[in-house]
Amino acid sequence: MTNAACYRAFGRDFYIEPASAQHANSVFQDEYRIRALRQHDVRTIVDIGAHVGSFTVLCHEWWPEAKIVAVEPHPESFELLERNTRHLPDSHLLRINAAVTAFDGKCLLASAVSHSRVGEYVVEVWNDLGPRFDGFGVEATAISVESFWARIVEFGIEHVDLLKLDCEGAEYGIVEALAASGQLADVGWVRGEWHGRAHRPRLAKALAETHVAHVDVNLPHECGLFVGHRRDN
Repeated sequence: MTNAACYRAFGRDFYIEPASAQHANSVFQDEYRIRALRQHDVRTIVDIGAHVGSFTVLCHEWWPEAKIVAVEPHPESFELLERNTRHLPDSHLLRINAAVTAFDGKCLLASAVSHSRVGEYVVEVWNDLGPRFDGFGVEATAISVESFWARIVEFGIEHVDLLKLDCEGAEYGIVEALAASGQLADVGWVRGEWHGRAHRPRLAKALAETHVAHVDVNLPHECGLFVGHRRDN
């Protein structure tokens, strides 16, 4: 069993590796800027880069009737995700232990952050963005955007009210693939974290046709938030 500390969140036990506890607290404090959406009837949510389930747990607390898809590639983080979301019925939550990429198969997860699994990235994805150490990591399942979307539809979701992405560089390929297939038009609100400053314009371009979007500059950092809402929302 994965080593983790037990915290409390919304009156329940919440398990996380201690080095990542601050990340969970940031999510619960609305890091992804979804508090303004509480007035809306959010019925379907996709959480890509779910880690141990912080965002999923928060969304279930705010929208208990929503159907949620939580995706996390790292096997140990996924184990904690399962523990932290066991109070959610299977009819309301689909858990997928995989990395959403451009291909189906296997991939390697590496980390630039010591003692924490928050920053795990897919080596094959990050190598397209810029050089990073890629000789050491954990093997994980990879699922293409097309296969992933098919799983969502199979779960009963054809329109995604809220899409959250925090997937260490994979956000570009995912948003671009959804835009190219026309499926981005089936997404209402978008919340995410970008990685790699030089690639920020790719998000704005991919979202422009269907969404009103803002990509934070966040100088001088190499990551920041992006938000969007569909133009007819």
